[in-house]
Amino acid sequence: MKRLPRPLLLLAALAALFGGCQNIGELVVTGLQVELKAVEYHGAGATTADVTVVNPNVVSYLIAGIKAKVYLNDTFIGTLAAKGPLGLPPQGRLDQAMTLVPAGGAAGQIVAEAARSGSARYRLDTILDIQMVGTKHEQGEVTQSGTVAVTGK
Repeated sequence: MKRLPRPLLLLAALAALFGGCQNIGELVVTGLQVELKAVEYHGAGATTADVTVVNPNVVSYLIAGIKAKVYLNDTFIGTLAAKGPLGLPPQGRLDQAMTLVPAGGAAGQIVAEAARSGSARYRLDTILDIQMVGTKHEQGEVTQSGTVAVTGK
């Protein structure tokens, strides 16, 4: 019976060891979607957004926090954040109203222009902080894009 050369055996052991290491946070958020449902411009830079987290999976999630970067018409306009705990049921949805923290003076102008046109293209780069067991948390990133209704008061 022939034996494997030691360097080949060592290479196989290292491949098995490091091949199994993945970003757990990315696995945890697999399938989850974070959608921007509506944006409302209140003037003087004040903007609110309705966000929906969609869970097509058969397990529930306890969301410890949501942080998102918001882009309207390909321009970064600011960030959204929500702290948990927020329960996300299996094969369910979680609706959350959030206040936009503007990226700067031009952000208000971009939202105001989108409100005048009634809609805008959006991209939402979101980090979901999922509470696992006890105090253990995993974070995963979800990106979603589409068209959102933008209104103004």
